[in-house]
Amino acid sequence: YSSSWDIAKKILLVSGILIIISAVVCWRLAATWVGLRRAKKEVEHVNTTLEHSVHERTLELQDAIKRAETLARTDELTNLNNRRSFFHYGRFIYDQSRRSNKPFSIVMLDIDYFKKINDTYGHPAGDKALQAVSSTIEKVARVSDVPGRIGGEEFGLILPETTTQQAQLLAERLRQSISDLIVSRDQSSFKLTASLGVAQSTESDRSIDDIMVRADRALYDAKEQGRNRVSPG
Repeated sequence: YSSSWDIAKKILLVSGILIIISAVVCWRLAATWVGLRRAKKEVEHVNTTLEHSVHERTLELQDAIKRAETLARTDELTNLNNRRSFFHYGRFIYDQSRRSNKPFSIVMLDIDYFKKINDTYGHPAGDKALQAVSSTIEKVARVSDVPGRIGGEEFGLILPETTTQQAQLLAERLRQSISDLIVSRDQSSFKLTASLGVAQSTESDRSIDDIMVRADRALYDAKEQGRNRVSPG
C-alpha cells in the first residue's frame, strides 16, 4: 500500500509539474501571440502612416511641378501667356493652319503713352494698368484665342481660323473696351488707350514670325496715325 501511495504521489508531483510547465508555456505562447499581434498592428500603422506620407509628398511634388510648369509659361504680373508660351502656341496654330488651309490672324496691341503713366503715377500704377488691359483682353478674347504678354506694355492675340476683317472687328471691340477703362491707384485715377495692328496669315508665310512682322508694322502705323486705333496689316 505504501509503495502504491509513493508512486501515486510521484505521479501527482510529475503531473503538477507538467501542468505548471504547460501553463507557463501557454502563458508564454499567449504573450508571444499578443506581442506578435501588437507588433503586426504597429507595423500596419507604420505602413499606413508611411503610405499616407508618401502620398502627401507625391501630391506636393505634383503640385510643385504644376506650379513650375505654370510659371514657365505664364507672365507673373498679368497671368497671360508669356512670350515663350505665346510663340509656342503660335507655331502650333501656324502648322495647323497650313494643314487645314484655313487662315488665322494676329492682333498686336501696345498701351499708348505707357511711359508717361509710369512717370506720372508711378510703376505700381503702371502694373495696375497692365493688369487691367490683360483682364480686358481675356474678356474680349474667344475661348480658342491665345492671348499673351509679349513684353513691357505690348500684348498679342492669336486668332485661329480668323480673317483680317473678323480680326479687325474683335480688335475694335478690344480697343473700345480698353478706352472705357478707368484705373485707380491710391488717390489717383486715369484712363487708358491702346493702338492695335492686325495681320492675317498668307500662303507665302514661312513661319509665325512673318505674320508677327506684319502685325507689328500695322501696330506702328496705328501709332503714327494718332494712336487709339486699329490698323490692318
